[in-house]
Amino acid sequence: MSGGHKFAGESDLVVSPSLQRVVPFCIECKHHKSLRTSHLFHPTELPKSFHAQVLKACERDPFKRRPLLVLRGGDMETYAALPSAALLAWFAEETNFDPPTIPMLLYEYKKEIWIALP
Repeated sequence: MSGGHKFAGESDLVVSPSLQRVVPFCIECKHHKSLRTSHLFHPTELPKSFHAQVLKACERDPFKRRPLLVLRGGDMETYAALPSAALLAWFAEETNFDPPTIPMLLYEYKKEIWIALP
């Protein structure tokens, strides 16, 4: 286990209070050579453990931030993945943003749709 920064709380990144207003996410970063894009659509134990970790971190997070899982594997680009409800809520709060018009992957984890953005 790599562990996060000791001042980051439950997240892998230290996010200042002013930045939390712009990036209200509990961020978990994972880079694993054996991770494949296909694992998001047919989850193995590895991506399941990543999702479980970021969701548990959010439950313990004193700031009640939304989960954001940054994934990189041996055959994939780096993706930022989060529950679709969290992404849509963030866009709704930020009047300067529109939902992205970039390619994205949609997949399910524990009966919730997640969006992975490159």
